[in-house]
Amino acid sequence: MQRTTLRQFALILFPLLGAAFAWAGDTSMLRPPKGAKVAIIVFEDLECPDCARAAPLLHDAAKTYNIPLVQHDFPLPMHPWSFEAAVNARYFDTKSAKLGDDYRLYIFKNQPYITKQSLRGYTEKFAEESKVVLPFVVDPNGDLAAKVRRS
Repeated sequence: MQRTTLRQFALILFPLLGAAFAWAGDTSMLRPPKGAKVAIIVFEDLECPDCARAAPLLHDAAKTYNIPLVQHDFPLPMHPWSFEAAVNARYFDTKSAKLGDDYRLYIFKNQPYITKQSLRGYTEKFAEESKVVLPFVVDPNGDLAAKVRRS
């Protein structure tokens, strides 16, 4: 069942990405990290239900097969809180890559219950459980938001 879901996801995602990158011409974000021959490269929206279903499978595959998992933020404009969640994830990335990944998985797990109004509360709860101080303004200079837009 999980393999079928992953295959279906890949069958949809790869042609769409291929078409997008054919127009863009820059494929540098599709290359694996230095020292790796292959990688699992994901473009995800933290509010996307399909991304939430695929995330644990991708993390398990990366861990099982010792393949780097490269995540790119791809918040869709139709999702009201996905951009803010991606900025929050980038904040946790500044503390550690594992913390950023854990935050993304936490948001995916709780996705059905999160609204634009409750996202901050879920983020505060994650920060408290992770023993990380969450500032009142996560991205005062807009640097993290710029990274999300570039991703």
